[in-house]
Parts: sequence; structure tokens; C-alpha cells
Amino acid sequence: MTEEASVKPKNKAIHGATLLLAGAAICAVGISVGQFLIGGDTPVAAGNHSSGRGRTRGGGEIPVGPPFEENDPLAAEVPLLESDDDLIAGFSRDNEGSETSADRDRAGITSHIALADEELRAGNYSQALSIYEFALEQLDGVSEAAVRYRIALCAEVEGRFAEASKQYQSLARQFSTLTWAGIARLGEARCLAALGNVEALSVGLMRQVILDETYFSPQVRGELLHVTGRAYCQAFVPDDVTYLMHDSGMVMPVCAPDPDMQLEMIDELLSETSPDHANTVAFEILQRTDNLPDSIFLKAHTPASNLIKVLEAVCKRSGFTCNISEAAEIVLSGRTQQLHNDDIRLSLLFDGLCTPFGLTWTHHDGEIRVRASSEMDADSLAEYRRAAGKRLLRNALIAAPDSYHASFSRVSLGILQFQEHMFVDAAHSFQVQIQLDSRSEVQAETSFNLGKCLLAMGQIDDSRVAFLQAVDASSNNLDATVGGYLYVGRLQLEQGESSGAVSTLVRALAVSRGTNLEPPAALMLSSAYLMDGKPQGANAILMERRGKLQRSEHRTAAAFLSALARFKAALLPARREREGRDLVTALTRFKPKTQFGAHWSFLHAEACLELGLTDMAVESYLQTIKRVPAASLRERAMLSVAHLYRLDGRLDEAKELLAALELDHSDSLGQKISLQAALVALQQGNPTAAVRHCRHVVITSDDMEVQRTALQTMGRAYQQQKNHQAAVYCFAGMLPAEQMMESDATTDLSDRALQSESPSEAIEKVRALQPFQPDSGAVSAEETNE
Repeated sequence: MTEEASVKPKNKAIHGATLLLAGAAICAVGISVGQFLIGGDTPVAAGNHSSGRGRTRGGGEIPVGPPFEENDPLAAEVPLLESDDDLIAGFSRDNEGSETSADRDRAGITSHIALADEELRAGNYSQALSIYEFALEQLDGVSEAAVRYRIALCAEVEGRFAEASKQYQSLARQFSTLTWAGIARLGEARCLAALGNVEALSVGLMRQVILDETYFSPQVRGELLHVTGRAYCQAFVPDDVTYLMHDSGMVMPVCAPDPDMQLEMIDELLSETSPDHANTVAFEILQRTDNLPDSIFLKAHTPASNLIKVLEAVCKRSGFTCNISEAAEIVLSGRTQQLHNDDIRLSLLFDGLCTPFGLTWTHHDGEIRVRASSEMDADSLAEYRRAAGKRLLRNALIAAPDSYHASFSRVSLGILQFQEHMFVDAAHSFQVQIQLDSRSEVQAETSFNLGKCLLAMGQIDDSRVAFLQAVDASSNNLDATVGGYLYVGRLQLEQGESSGAVSTLVRALAVSRGTNLEPPAALMLSSAYLMDGKPQGANAILMERRGKLQRSEHRTAAAFLSALARFKAALLPARREREGRDLVTALTRFKPKTQFGAHWSFLHAEACLELGLTDMAVESYLQTIKRVPAASLRERAMLSVAHLYRLDGRLDEAKELLAALELDHSDSLGQKISLQAALVALQQGNPTAAVRHCRHVVITSDDMEVQRTALQTMGRAYQQQKNHQAAVYCFAGMLPAEQMMESDATTDLSDRALQSESPSEAIEKVRALQPFQPDSGAVSAEETNE
């Protein structure tokens, strides 16, 4: 053999040794990186000992028997445990003992999973998904379940809820005997709630969640209650802008799936096991504060029994009679159910027995009536489902008060209470949420909804504070933020703060730019400019967004505002006449009742009055009065109606309106109210009341024009009283003394002056007798005599 031939085997040996050492080094690095990324051991998935309780997934069946009979105990159940292969911690656990080839492969997969988790947390869903799918080919057992859950989670966070729901269902079926099944059902519930599929949630999960406390682990059960209850509430809250701007519309918090939180919860959920169910039949009333299903708490354990018999037995043991309609009996026929509840509210137990089958229950005079949904009208069915959602949310907050979803559930509960006109209870729910966590993810929605509750209760100032808190909230709900701005601006307009409303609504328009809230924000700002007497500003806002407003449902409102702004800005008679014709056309199409805020009716009335359409103006003023609580705008509308009634000779109605107003105002509005009251009293032949009102105006007002008008009216009142001396003083711009001293000279001169041909000559003669400077304002006769 030559020397070259002997060298070749040696080189091959050296090359092979080098490759072996390189492979070992790579494996060692993979193990180290995996341990670093995972940062701790993941608890081994525990077996769900509740899986074999007479259902198909447990492999056995419980004999059907009558409920609550001690001589018919529950059938023995053998829990199914994971196999040794399933319990191998192939992932998220350090390996012990000697390192084999399988150990090295498993460590490499672990590092891949950890890397994919980081990609998922960072929002790189496609990269994470590709890594998970690669790892799935190398795994089985518990590790396979973990990866399949992550693959479904990728679809969920991307918004592919239908696809994610199917993947969660497949996972639950494939690993039905493991705790992963319950976690997968929770993911499925989240997807169904996001899709708004309340029916599927009811049929697929409510029976297990409500009627059997041992079906899922405690935390999974609590999370399922939160998700299901919130889905019920979501079905009653439209998400369109029109609904948001109604006083009855509330903002539903959006619970977007958070991959980081879901990954963090996995270890916590896996560490729990379902509680063992009782092996004895039991029924016990734990608490009874009233003879109502909502006030009764009980303990109930039964074998699998005919569902009709279970309903009848529960009603009888609780002290009620049971009335099941024929349609409901057909639905329940042949169905069986078992109960495992240690502490449950009776009303919630009835929900679990009826709702999953499309049935409803009601309580009347000690009787529980079970009816099919088809037997109820739409309003009654909606009322029942709203009440069922409230019960689910209440129970969820009791079962899992520390859940991540608890804040969402409190807001949802408050929304359902508000929709049932339980304003005090709803406000309490929102206030509790703010007290427990004032910086939560639902801060803006909570404050906004609280503002609407307080507004419904007439607490205007507190409502305004709540809307401002929604504006200042750190959460990123644009609907609640812009809605808060719009409501603050609306309340400012109604309270006579038009300049402040303009500033508020300018910010609202800036925040809403480019969204579907921009058109209503622009209309509100334009209307505020008109209320503030700035028609040019109103027209500028409308012209800038002319295209958007013409293509939206706000077209008629924009046309009205534009026509009114041009009419107010017109100065030349010809142009004013032309703009008036356009305004008349806009008035015939505009419906102020459908707009956001009562100031729209006020603007409509002012426009009608400008055009001489008195009857239409009165109607719109009255609409303003009905829609606005006690506020400055309401008083202005009442004053305008009283003025029109007085001109029309409807003096009694005018007097009633003015009597309902606060006549002790010291501001300009109060002075106008007093002047109108004086004019009405004068026309009714009550000069004494007219004098009293006018004297109040002269004393409190600093406006010379207002003083002059009040003195003229007072002079006419003194003429009716035949007190010519006091009348002359009033016409001369002087306030007579309350008890004027009559002198012969003054009386003679006053009589002669009043009998003269010219009233101006009489006034000049009185001024000559008692000097008076008209530019110095109104003065009293006593001051002049001094």
C-alpha cells in the first residue's frame, strides 16, 4: 500500500471526528439558548379528572335515574390519566440524566418554540406560525397540544376567528382527556364571542359552565363565564356612530386578544385541576333572602336524569310550581342532565337548564314558566336574554374577580343595567370599576358610559365631569374619546357657554379627522359657531368638508347650517332675500329632532323666526324645552315662546311659562325674563306687577338700553295707575321713588305737562324743574330731589 493510500483513511477519520464535535457543540448551544429564552420550568400538564363523568369523551355512561334520591347514588367514575408518554416534559422543561439523540432533538424544538413565542408577542404572526408548523411535525402528546394551541392563537390574534374556532375545537376533541381541552374551549369561546355567535356559545358551553362546576378547572370556568356574559351584552350594543350619539347609546369595550397575556396564562391554567365532583345525591338551600329565584342560593348534585324531571324537582324543592309548555316539552323530550353545583344562584341554574336548548323561563307568583323562544315576542325575548347576560356577568365577577376580563365584565354589566333603565345600578357598576382600577384598559369607556348614566339621572354637572374624564383617559378607544368631546360641547351649548363649546369641539374635530366621526364632529362645531354668533366660522367648517358631508347621512343638516350661516352673514337686502329663499328650502327638509343635541331645535326655531314662520318657530322652541333639562338654553327657549304667546294674545300661557322660569336672575337673561313678565302683566291689566318687574330690571341692569326699555314699560304701567307724575319721571329716564312725595308745584306742573299737546315738551318741563343728565344713566326721583 502506498503512502497516499494510508493517509486517506486518516483524513476521513479526522473529518468524521470534526463533524461529530461540531454537532455536539451545536446541540449544547441549542440547549443553552432554549433554557435562556424559556427562563424556567413549565408545569407539566395535569390530567383533567372530570373528563370521565358519563359523557362520550370519558368512555362510560351514567345510568339515568330520578334526581335527588339518596337510594340512587351516582355511578362510580374512573378518571382518565395521561399516559407516561403524554407526561414527558418534551418542551419547556430541562432534561435530566444522560443526553441522548432524542434529548438533543427535543431541546432544539424547544428553542424553536421559544423563538416563535417571541415572534408572536412582537406581532410577527406569519413568522411565528411558520415556526410552530415546523415544530409540530416533530412533536406528539402534550407538546403537540401546546403547539396546536399556539397555532390557533396565531389565527385568533390575526382576526381569523372562524378559522381559529375550528382549530380550537379540533384541539379539544383530540386531547379531550387533558387539561388542554378546557384551555382550547376557552379559546373557542373567545372566537365565538368575537364573531357575535351567542347561540353557539349557549349550546356548546353554557350547560358545562353553569350546571357542572367540576367540568372545567375553576379559573377556566371563571374565564368562560366572563367571555359568555360579555358576548350576551355585545349582542345588544350596536357599533355605529348614530347609536353612539343617542343618549341611550353606550360604548362597548373591545376585548382584543393579547398574545402576550394568553401565553402568560398557559402555565397558570395548566397548573389547575378540576375539583372532584360529589359521589352522593344532594339538594340543600344555602341562603334564601326572598321568595325569588334571584335571592335563593343552593347546593345541587344529581345523577344523569331526565331533564324535565330535573326541572320539576328543582322547582319543587325550591318552593315553586313548574309550568312547562307543550313546545318546551317537545324540545326537552329525551334529554338528560346531571348537576354538580356546591353554591349556585337558582336563577342562574334555571338559565343553564333552559337557555342552551332555546328555552326561556319566567317567574310569576310562585310559578316557574318554561317556554320555547318561538312562543315569545321579540321584546320579551330580548328582555330575557338581557337578564340572562346580567346573571352570567354577576356570577363571573364572583367566580373570577381577579380575572383580566373582570373590568370588561363590570362595564358590560353596567351597560345591560342601563338598557333596563336601572340608571342608579348602572352608575354604581361604572363607579366601582373606576374605584378599583382608574387606569385600566376600559377607562375611557367606563367614564363615557358613567356620564350617560348621570345625564339620564339629571346630574348635569357630574355628567360633564365624567365626559371630561373619558377625554383625558389613557385608553385608546376613539369612540369614547370623541364621544366625550361631543357631549361636553353639547352640554356647554345647552348651558349657554357657546364660546367654550367652540373650543371643545375644535379639539373633537382634530381628534376625529379621517374617521367616520369627522362628519358629526364638523356639524357640531359648525352649529356651535352659529350659536356663538359667528356664521363665517360655521360656513368655513362646512365648506372644507363639503364632499364628505354630501355623501353622508348628515347631508340635510349640513345644508341647513350652510343656508343659515349664509343668511346671517348677508348684509345687502338683495342678497339677504336670495339667501332667505335657500333657507326656506333647507328648513322644509331638515328634521332637528333627529340631530345630536337640543340646540339644533333652537337654531331651527331662530331661523323660522327670522323668516316670519311664527308657528314653526313656536313648535321648535317647544321641542327645545322638552329635550333640554334645566339649563340656560331651555330658559331662552321658554322666554322666546312666552314672547310669541304674548304677541299672539295668549297671555295666560305666556304667564305660566314665565312663572316656571327663575325670575331672580341678575344676568341679562333674567332681566329679559323680568321685562317679558312686566309686559304680560301690563297687557293683563296688572300695572302693580309690571312696575315691580321693571324696577327690578332698572336696579340690577348695567345696560342703558335695557334700563331705558324697562323705564318706558314702567311709565306705561304708571299711566294705567293714573300716577302721571311717576310716569313722566319714567319717560324722562328717571326711576321714581317707591313712595313719591307729591308737591303742589310738581303736581300742577305735571298735570299741565301731561295735558299739553307734545309729550316731549312735558318731559322737557319736568327736566327744567328737576335737572337730569340722560347720559349718566337712570336715576331715581329721590336722588334728583337731593
